[in-house]
Amino acid sequence: MNLPYCSATTVDQALLALMQPLNPAAKADYITYLRFKGMRSATIANNINIPSYEVRKLLRIGTKLSNEVKQLLHKAHITLGHARVIAGMPVTEQETIARKVISQKISVRALEDYKRGSSKRLDSETAKYYQRLSQTASEITGHPLTITPSTANKHAGIISIKYSDLDSFDSVFDRLGISLDNY
Repeated sequence: MNLPYCSATTVDQALLALMQPLNPAAKADYITYLRFKGMRSATIANNINIPSYEVRKLLRIGTKLSNEVKQLLHKAHITLGHARVIAGMPVTEQETIARKVISQKISVRALEDYKRGSSKRLDSETAKYYQRLSQTASEITGHPLTITPSTANKHAGIISIKYSDLDSFDSVFDRLGISLDNY
């Protein structure tokens, strides 16, 4: 097991190190070391006083992230959020993706979308178009209206109309030509 940021040779040394301020890459390696020594995630969490989900998150980074990407995390070139997403990708692609994240300043959310295969975030011009259209529709209806296009289907989306009380609720349906007496 290759843990470049863990210098512990005993469980006690690792636990003591985890009580000190560490960067996420080092924390991940120390937690991975403890798990390798047979300590359960819940026990580690109790010993170092962090939530067990945090231990599991760091354990994934310690076991799944390539050393090259761990080094980028250690040097704060990528965030813990980026590292979590990259850890779920094939090791052969991790360094390339991490370097792309750095060079193109890709957000964690965009990276998650990429991983899911849906890198279809709206470009700024399209987002402005929908914002202008929402504003115009709001002015016509007299109610705040939001248009949210689907990222999965370019022909779909959600239109939501906000109302503040029952009078404005009635007003929305009046403008749509729907009589609430029929319902």
